Amino acid sequence: MSARGELDLSTQLKMATCVGDVLAVQPLHLVLDLTGLRFCAVAGLRLLIETRDRCAALHTRFDVLARRDVSRTLRIVGLHDLPVTEVPEGKSVSDYSFSPSPNPVTSNPFASAARLSSP
Repeated sequence: MSARGELDLSTQLKMATCVGDVLAVQPLHLVLDLTGLRFCAVAGLRLLIETRDRCAALHTRFDVLARRDVSRTLRIVGLHDLPVTEVPEGKSVSDYSFSPSPNPVTSNPFASAARLSSP
């Protein structure tokens, strides 16, 4: 699942709905691709925390891909426990793969179906 533009109060509800739709099928693995975000407001940070907690309750592996500015924001606000992989500029998300956790995990095809865009 990916987001582009801004994740703020005006887009948070749409993203939350998309995340909810994906988690409704109880995937084994959810990857949020935030490499297209230019800005992540408090509403977006709250959504990431809620998503992490919902994934934990469902025993769904959760990973976040982000560019430096968003991953830096997450570190600054103290969200060190979010599983964030920083993707350098010029690198493609397709360059990244995730090793299975101790409980074998596979990627859910539904996790990439939803897209969020802001103008």
